[in-house]
Amino acid sequence: MTSIFNLYSPEEIMGNEKLETFLLMELDNSRRVRDMVQTILAIPRNSFISVERCAELYEVEEELVREMLELSEGLYEHPNVLITRRECINLSRLLHESKVAKELRIQYCLG
Repeated sequence: MTSIFNLYSPEEIMGNEKLETFLLMELDNSRRVRDMVQTILAIPRNSFISVERCAELYEVEEELVREMLELSEGLYEHPNVLITRRECINLSRLLHESKVAKELRIQYCLG
């Protein structure tokens, strides 16, 4: 996705109410994504979270997380699967459409 800053100058943004609103929405979305990444990274080592919670953090459907776990970990279909912090973080490699996963890959690789 192209940033609004790549498309318009600051003067154009500040002079247009719709662009200002879009900018605020983009900044809010960016802040929300960073907060989700920090929540994932704050999961204590050697602890577990539910697949449902992992899906919420990545803002994807729970079924998608289950499918990715099935592919990567060979987990069987079970309604109450708990996954480790490491497995949750590793899912970011598979969830290509999740903005949270993309940001986590950037932060975790650079951090």
